[in-house]
Amino acid sequence: MLGINYLSHLFLCCLSLFECSQGDANAISKYGPLTILIFGQLILISVVFEIVQTESEKLQNELYYVSWERMDVRNRRTLYIFLQRLQEPIHITSMGMISIGVLTMAKILKTTFSYFTFLLSMKDNKPST
Repeated sequence: MLGINYLSHLFLCCLSLFECSQGDANAISKYGPLTILIFGQLILISVVFEIVQTESEKLQNELYYVSWERMDVRNRRTLYIFLQRLQEPIHITSMGMISIGVLTMAKILKTTFSYFTFLLSMKDNKPST
């Protein structure tokens, strides 16, 4: 679902930018807020997943430095289970291949602006009838 969501953001961002590029007030009033909302949602989703990944790495380090020597055996076993599970930090991926985060968002934005530029050049090169 995250992969489909990111693909839809790529498509919708490009189209909404293209519609805003018409230049008239009607198009900007219709598609301007939509464009801002789409970009805002993409940024929000990506930043939240990046924070989750960063915090999971911090949790691993914090749990490692807990003073386990003073704990009873039951708590030591619980701590050991946590340490085993946190050996690999949480990485949220889409379709098991693409890591979700700020770098993916930057790639989507870069691709969106590339497609947008392509669409603008196609519009400008269109022969007039």
